Amino acid sequence: MLPSQSDFAPMNYKAPQKKEEAGTISLDHMTEFISEYIKCDQLVDPNKDNNNNNNNNNNVESALCLQLAELHSLAVDAPKTGLWQEVPVNARLREYPDFMMKTDKPSYPSQKILGKLYRECKNFQQSMNFRPPQRTGHVDPRFLAQGFEEYVESARETLAEYTEHIENVLNLYGIQTEEELMSGCFYKLQKKLGRERQQVADVVRRLMSELRTTFRRDFFLEFSRDYTPLTKFEVTEEMQKKASAWYYVAYQSEQTTKDSEEQPKRFVGFPWIVDDVLVTIPLADKRSLKEGMSEKNAYSAIENSLGDFFAKQARKLLEDYEHRLQVKSFIQNAIKENSRVNGVVMFGSSATLFFEDTSDIDLCAVPSNKSGCVVSKDALELAGNITQPDQKALLRKLEPLLRRIYNGVHFVGAKVPIFRLAGLKGIEFGSKLCVDFCVNPDGFLKGMVVSWYIHKYPPLLPLLRMLIQWARDSGLISKREGCFINTNVLVFMLLSFCVRAGWVAEPDVDEIREDVENTARNKTKDEDLVSKWKETLALLLDNTTDGADAHENDEMEDIDEIQQHHFKLGPRNTPLGYVLLEFFRRHQSLLDSDIPEAFVELLDADQFQSLLGEGDAQLLHDQMQRAYHILALHCDVTVLLEVSSSKDQISCHLTDQLSAWIAGSEGHHSKLFSEKSGAKVRIRPRLPGLGTNLLLEASGTAVALRVLENILDDKSANLIAQPFSCLGMCFVSEANVMIFEGSESENDPVNLIPYYGRHHSHHDYLVRHVPLLGNAPLTTSIADPEERSFRIFLNHLQRQLEVVERDYTPIVHGGILEFIVHFGRLYTFHVPRSMTEDTDPTTVKTVQISLKKGFESKAACLMSLQPTSSTRKLFRLKPRRLKKQKQSETKKDEEKTGRKNEKRSPKHSFFTNIPEECAAKIITYLERRGFAEDSNLGSPYLLVTVNADDGRECDITYDSDIKPKSIRSAKLRWFVADVKRPWQARSVVTDEQFNPDMLNGSECDLRLMIRSFENFPPSAVDNLPQKKFFDILKPIAEPQPAKSPQRAKSPQPAKSPQPASSPYPFLINLDFKNNLAIIRHHVEQRVFTHRIDSIDTNDDFLASTTVSFDEVVEYSRLKVNGRYESVFRRHEMTIQPQIPANWTSRDVLEKFAWNIWTLANEIARQAYQ
Repeated sequence: MLPSQSDFAPMNYKAPQKKEEAGTISLDHMTEFISEYIKCDQLVDPNKDNNNNNNNNNNVESALCLQLAELHSLAVDAPKTGLWQEVPVNARLREYPDFMMKTDKPSYPSQKILGKLYRECKNFQQSMNFRPPQRTGHVDPRFLAQGFEEYVESARETLAEYTEHIENVLNLYGIQTEEELMSGCFYKLQKKLGRERQQVADVVRRLMSELRTTFRRDFFLEFSRDYTPLTKFEVTEEMQKKASAWYYVAYQSEQTTKDSEEQPKRFVGFPWIVDDVLVTIPLADKRSLKEGMSEKNAYSAIENSLGDFFAKQARKLLEDYEHRLQVKSFIQNAIKENSRVNGVVMFGSSATLFFEDTSDIDLCAVPSNKSGCVVSKDALELAGNITQPDQKALLRKLEPLLRRIYNGVHFVGAKVPIFRLAGLKGIEFGSKLCVDFCVNPDGFLKGMVVSWYIHKYPPLLPLLRMLIQWARDSGLISKREGCFINTNVLVFMLLSFCVRAGWVAEPDVDEIREDVENTARNKTKDEDLVSKWKETLALLLDNTTDGADAHENDEMEDIDEIQQHHFKLGPRNTPLGYVLLEFFRRHQSLLDSDIPEAFVELLDADQFQSLLGEGDAQLLHDQMQRAYHILALHCDVTVLLEVSSSKDQISCHLTDQLSAWIAGSEGHHSKLFSEKSGAKVRIRPRLPGLGTNLLLEASGTAVALRVLENILDDKSANLIAQPFSCLGMCFVSEANVMIFEGSESENDPVNLIPYYGRHHSHHDYLVRHVPLLGNAPLTTSIADPEERSFRIFLNHLQRQLEVVERDYTPIVHGGILEFIVHFGRLYTFHVPRSMTEDTDPTTVKTVQISLKKGFESKAACLMSLQPTSSTRKLFRLKPRRLKKQKQSETKKDEEKTGRKNEKRSPKHSFFTNIPEECAAKIITYLERRGFAEDSNLGSPYLLVTVNADDGRECDITYDSDIKPKSIRSAKLRWFVADVKRPWQARSVVTDEQFNPDMLNGSECDLRLMIRSFENFPPSAVDNLPQKKFFDILKPIAEPQPAKSPQRAKSPQPAKSPQPASSPYPFLINLDFKNNLAIIRHHVEQRVFTHRIDSIDTNDDFLASTTVSFDEVVEYSRLKVNGRYESVFRRHEMTIQPQIPANWTSRDVLEKFAWNIWTLANEIARQAYQ
């Protein structure tokens, strides 16, 4: 907490000069000032400085924090100086540290001192605020004076009289509860009373006052006192006994008034008629803790609550233990014929009496060995422990024997392989418990050590059972991703703690070794084990006092609650309450200290922290600290268990990265997070219809919620460290629209004509069509802003830009947002037979609907990207699995042949291409519009499309020297308008060579698109897995001059075949041949910009627009030998206008849309005239 360095020099803020206005201040000046003030009123928030301080390693000395501090001072003076400030983009907050308690913003757990202190205080506050629910009729022993039993009978008679009076008043005036009578606040009275309700309320209050006076007079009659209140010095012991009897009969569970139809009512206000006597009963010698209670009594209270906890379970423990032994003996008899097994033993919770009613039975077949010894002579370690492959082999040999007696035998290939047994056969013996059957004696040895300690120190049994119950209720030992703490860790932590404190002795190796050998070789019979545990339980029950007297009086049902338990541990008679409280208090030292030497070989670890997974140590630390607070405050293990098992609810806003990663698959990830954390999770948009800024709601135990937070934090950190994980999983539904030029109605017919022209390489083996308007006019005009095609384009553009304004986040969707126009050919594939063969014609509306159906949701894409699980299924379903495999293969064959594809929706694609002979006409048109080539902007480059290992796509850019320039994320399309122009006849091919385009029209289609992506320079991807793709292409090395012959060296085998020479201007690294999709070599790039001296100089649209005309050589369909099957040259042209800054204005947007619409259509007409 002490500063690590001295204070640094304060900042020097020099106030800027005030703004002065020469001349008279008019109304226009004031109006302008108010308008500017409202527009720019954003004082730099000091919290931003606080948050950036939390995020920066240099703390407040970081450049960003210093900049914010200066901007804050400037913003304060801005109304006087006119220098309005804006928050820098890199300082705008997306998430806040948790200690700032911004519940309406995404947050993260701060690792600075403020964050740690905040979480520590928050946990302590929750423990302080917890109020354990009281059971109905719960008798608090603090109000039971010694010898109150002699007044119980007379108290019952007085209570019956009191009950009769109370019921009469309740029924007469329609009052529901005794609480209303006592408080004088009535929820409702009889409706027929009308305006007399206030008078009746006064009458009821007077009746209750008289009733109280009457019963107080009866109470003090035998003590020769009147009904007036007494001071604590006037109260005698006999008065306290009688008041205790009144309290006992009112609160004990048998005291009720019966009604034939309604539930029994309880009137607990009876003893509080003599409240002045009841509150004076001494509490110093009672087992419950109050303020100022001594430390000794606190330990006694914990000890007694631990005894109550164990007493409720002890009676059935022995019976359940015998049942588990019967199952063990039944299985042992069934596998006797296997010569490699000495016998079957119980281990784990089944052998140590830590089990619950429904816990599985842990059994181990002890394998035989040459020496015949299971443990070594001088240490608690296994002698000749078999390896995991040997365990699996032995289990497989035992499998036929186990299947004879169990219906379900399922192999689980865990670290310790087991058979999961369920459904015991036969009617002579039935058991609903499942069995975990293994052949690894490691768990058996640990169980024998724990059993030895319990038999030697019986108080350890209730202590360890409570500890495991606490871990189970809190979720610490639940098997789920992100959190799994083995039960043995907690057990041996407590044993090690007791050994170091001297409360228990170190284990007797010789005695334990003898017990292990006798049990493993069946020398110790089941009857002997039962008898030994019966003696241990008897010793524990003998430590309970007042139990015999309690059972003699059947009328006092709740007297068991006030019996005293005296559990002392070890030769020092250390109270168990002290042991448990100290165990939780010293949680940090237990995790950091070395394991006692006696347990090192047994646990195969030097520290308990090494036995815990990543994050589990901190989780256990926090829960033990919380348990200490609760136990120290309430001194009751029942309260500790109630708090640990109680479920809290949280609601938090997910970060932008997480929201974008989850959006579209909220239900899938809700289920996934629930399974991983154990909490009940629901993810939904913050507002209906809003896909980003998701809200997560969860309920569960403190451990489950903490695990959930860790999962979210890890995923957020991973998304930040791996931006491609988020950028490649963004989807925008309803972004596409297809516009048919010349269409007048959505019911216009559309003809699907086979297409044989240029297309994308991955569509080679698909049947392709071109959608053409059936009744297209001979000529169309693009000079009319009211024309239907343009209005469709404008309305869809406006709607999708609203989506951009609402959802677009640069850090998630990419920092580059651009509008771009492509020219080429639009075609369809996966066209169902119904659209080509049915008598009903395909219409424009049908095509639009198919666009929506063809959109793949994010959930579907997630499923397609999931790797195939290699986990072996538990059930044997070979015939059914084979049938499903055949059905899947048949379905794939049908898709290849085009059969049964009626249910599939057609998909659309756009192939960019400009005929070379049209280039001169297009350039002439551009020059006529004022464009000129800028030689400084265009340069050759290569664009390599790569499919990463996870299925996501990215593009890598190389310069002309085959040096990597950048890597580009997958492009997210916010708006796509495909314009299908009317069919235009193609000129006759002069030569006899086949041209794939000769059967297609010569029209030029358009694709107008808004997309976002991110470009990463090589220096920004050092820690990304995509960095390896920079080595896909290599420059062709110049031939080296011949060298003098030297001694030959042994050739080194190459990882994969690399061509010695290449017919291409680059070399291909065949290690990535499965990732390489396509290479586009832009051998020439000509960029045109608008000239300053053109006639349209004042046209802002043209001034901000660039046109690129590229000559591209495309390499596709890579073969195994490193050669491409398809290499062809084509020309591409793109128009890239700048999106206006104030595009939210309808007028500005309509002007921009009209400008790009007319320019693109004019160029398209020039391309194929």
